[in-house]
Amino acid sequence: MRLSAGLFSLILSVPLFLSAPISAWALDQNLARFTADLRRQQLFPLAETYCQQRLQDENLADDLRIQLTVELARTFTQHASTVSLEDKSSLYERADQILTDYSSKELNELQKLYLHVNQLLMRLTEGEASYWQAELSNTEESRISASETLAKAIEPAIALISSTKDWSSARIFTANATKPTVLNYEELLLLQRDFRLDVARSILRKATLQRELRPDILEPTDLKTNLPELAEDWRTSTELVNVFQKQSEFLDLYFQSHLIEADWELLLGRYEAFESRIIMLRQRSVPPLIETEIVTREARALLQQNKIVEAAKRLHQYQQSGAASTPELEYMTIRSFLELARIAEQKKDPDLRSKLIENIEARLLVIPSGYWAQRAQQLFNQTEQEINYGADLQNLVNQGSELSRSEKPDEAIQVYKKAVELARERDQGPLQAELLYRLGIVQYNVKSYEDAEATFREILTELPESDFHAQAHLMLAYCIGQRGDLSASIKLLREHREKFAESPTLNDATLLLAQLETGAEEYASAMEHYRLLLETTLANDKLLDSLLQVYQQMSRSEQITPEIATKLLHQFREDFPGSLQTVTELNLSHQAKIRLILAELTLKIPPEENSQVQDLLQPLLEKENYDSPAFTPSRSQIGSLYSQYLMSGSFKRQQFDEISDLPISLKLDLFRHLIATPRDEATYHSLKDILERQLQQQKAELPPEDRRDFLTNVLMQKYRDWDTVTSLEELTELELKLELPSSQTREIALMLSETNDPPRQESARQHWKRLESQFEAGGEPWFEARYYQVNLLNKLNRSSKAEKLKRLTLLLHQFPKDSIWKERFQSL
Repeated sequence: MRLSAGLFSLILSVPLFLSAPISAWALDQNLARFTADLRRQQLFPLAETYCQQRLQDENLADDLRIQLTVELARTFTQHASTVSLEDKSSLYERADQILTDYSSKELNELQKLYLHVNQLLMRLTEGEASYWQAELSNTEESRISASETLAKAIEPAIALISSTKDWSSARIFTANATKPTVLNYEELLLLQRDFRLDVARSILRKATLQRELRPDILEPTDLKTNLPELAEDWRTSTELVNVFQKQSEFLDLYFQSHLIEADWELLLGRYEAFESRIIMLRQRSVPPLIETEIVTREARALLQQNKIVEAAKRLHQYQQSGAASTPELEYMTIRSFLELARIAEQKKDPDLRSKLIENIEARLLVIPSGYWAQRAQQLFNQTEQEINYGADLQNLVNQGSELSRSEKPDEAIQVYKKAVELARERDQGPLQAELLYRLGIVQYNVKSYEDAEATFREILTELPESDFHAQAHLMLAYCIGQRGDLSASIKLLREHREKFAESPTLNDATLLLAQLETGAEEYASAMEHYRLLLETTLANDKLLDSLLQVYQQMSRSEQITPEIATKLLHQFREDFPGSLQTVTELNLSHQAKIRLILAELTLKIPPEENSQVQDLLQPLLEKENYDSPAFTPSRSQIGSLYSQYLMSGSFKRQQFDEISDLPISLKLDLFRHLIATPRDEATYHSLKDILERQLQQQKAELPPEDRRDFLTNVLMQKYRDWDTVTSLEELTELELKLELPSSQTREIALMLSETNDPPRQESARQHWKRLESQFEAGGEPWFEARYYQVNLLNKLNRSSKAEKLKRLTLLLHQFPKDSIWKERFQSL
C-alpha cells in the first residue's frame, strides 16, 4: 500500500532544512523572502515560473543569477516533499541537476561554496523529508529507504565540513570584497554553523531509523553490541555541535545543539545524562519555544521508561500553565492519554477509559492540521482498535498490513484469513468486512481472481450493511473482468452506477466501465462515460488520451450520419478546447490525431460545410512532417482520408494539378489506397492516372523498396484493368524484372486465365508453367499449375497436347490425400 499524494503534503508541516532561516542568506533579501513565502503557501509553480523567467535575463548580475538558481532548486526540493513517490524523484533530480550544471568556470571561491552548500542542503532536505515520511508510513521498507537516502546525503556533507580550505578561501574573499557579494562575512559564518547543525541532525535521523529497525533490542545496554554503528554516529554528530555549546552568545545554535545531544541521550537510553542536561539548560533564560521543545522531550523520556502517569501529568501541567504549545506537544499528550486509556481498560475501569477517549477525541478536533495531526489520528485509530478488538487481533491486523506493504502476499493472505476468523468469532462485523476487503485486495494483486471474487462476494452477502459494500461491489466487477467475462463485468458496473450513485467509488466504476466499453467497441457509451469524468479528480492526460481514442474510433465509423458527425464535432471542441495548435516536431504525433479526427468528422457532414478539411490536413502534408518517423503510424489513415477528400464534392477537379506539390511519399500512399479501393467513377480514374503519371516521372526519387512497390502496383493494376495501351510482352518484361513472389505471379495467372482472349490465355499458360517450376512436383500448388495448363490448352484448341499433358501428369504423379485437384482433373 502506498501513501497518497495528499499525505506527502503533510511533510511540509514539519520543519525542513530549506524552510529554516537559511532562506534569508542572500544578496537580495526581498527575493529570498518572496520565494520563501510562495513555497510556504505551496505555490510552487508560481515560484518556479518566477525564477525561470528572471533567469532568462541575459544582463542579470552573476550573484543574483546564482541566488535565483538556488531559489529555483529550493523550490523543486520543497515541491518534491508534497507529491507522491512516483513524482518526487524527478523534482529532486531537477533541483540537483540545475546546481550541478551551473558553470563554475567564472565563479569565485564564495560563489562556488555557496552553490555547493546549497546542493548538499537540498540532498539533506530530501533525506529529512524521507525520514518524516518513514515515520508516518511506519514500515520497514520506508525506514530502510529513508536511511539510505540520508546516508548518501551525509557523506559528502561531512567531507565539505572537513574541507577547511574551501571555507577559508570563501572567508578571505568576503573579507576583502569591495562590493556586495552573494553572502557577507557574518552570513557566511552563520551558514557554516547552521550547516554543521543540519548535518548533525541528519546523522541523528539516520540513527533513529536504524534503531527503529531493530525492535528486538530491548535494553539500551545492548545497543553497543548489536548496533555498533550507532556509537560512531553519536560521536560524529555530537562533535559537530559541541563547539556551539561554548558559544552562548548565539542562543539559537546553543540551544539547538543541546537539543540534538538530548535526542541522542533519549535514543541511547541515557536518561540520567538527559535529566542533567535539562536541569543545566533551565538554569539559563530559556525562550518559550525552546521550553516547549524541552517539555516534549521530557514527556518522550517518561513514555520510553513506561512512566505513563508522570508523562501525562507533565504535559497536562505544562498546557494548563498557558504556555505556548506545538502540534508535536499535542501529539505527545494524545499519546500519553491513549496509554492511560489502555491501562484503564486492563484495570476494568470503563468510566475512566471513556473520559480519556472523550478527551482525546476533543484534542484531535483542535490539533492543527498537518503532519502531527495525522500521526495522532493514526495512533488513536490503532490504539482504539487494540482496546476494542484485543491485542491479539490487532497484532494480526498490523502484521497483515506490514506483510502486504513488504510485498509478501502469500504470508499476508494467511494472516488476514486468521484475522477474519477471529473477528467473526468476536462478532466484530465492521472489522471483519474491512479485513475481508484487505484480503480480497491482496488476492486480486497476486491475480488470484477467483479467490478474490469469492472474498468480495462474502462481504456483499454476509455483511451487506458494512462500509465496504460499495468497494467490494466495484472490486467484484474488476475480478469478473479479469477472468475474461467482459459482458458480465460491464453489466455489474452499470448496476454499480445506479446503486451507488452517491458513493466515492462512482468515478472509479465509471472509468472502468468506459475502458471495458471501449474494448467491447461500444464507443458511444464509452464516450458518454469518459466525458462524465472530465470534471472529476480522475481527469488527467491518460483519461484525455482514452477519450481521444474513442473519438478516433467514432470518426472512422461508416455508420456516423451527418447529424451525429456535427454533434461529435461540437462535443470534441468542448472536450478539447484549444487543441488545434501550430504543428511542430514535438507535438506532431498528437496534432496528427487531433487533425485527423476533425477531418474525418468534417468529411461526414454536407460538402458545403466541410471546406475546413484542407486547412486541417495541410500542415501534415508538408514533407518534413509527413516523412517524420513520428507521423508514420498516421500515414495509412491519411492516405485513405485525403484520397476521400480529393474525390469529394468540396475538392474541385481542376485542382488536381496541385497534387504535384505533395511529398512523393504521400503520392505513393494515395496511389496505394486508390489501387486497394477501386471505384467506377470518373474522378477516381482521373486522380489515379495523375498520381501514376507523376510517380512514373519521379520514381527515381523513391527508395528502392517503395519504387518496387509502386511498379508492382502499376503492373497488377494493368493486368486487372486489361490495359490495352501496354502490350503483354511489356508487362511480362516488367514482371520478370521485379522478380515477383509466387503469390503475385499466381494472382496474375488467375486474372489472365479468366479471359477469353487467346493472347492473354497464352500468357496465363506461360505464367502457370513458370509457377510449376517453382513448386515441388506432386504437391497441391504443382497440381494447380498443371490443371490450369491443361485447361488453357483446351481453350486454345490444342486438345491433343492438353490430353497428352493430362495423361503424363496422372501417370507419373499421385494426388495428395483429400486433394481438390483429383476431381477437377477428371472433369477435364
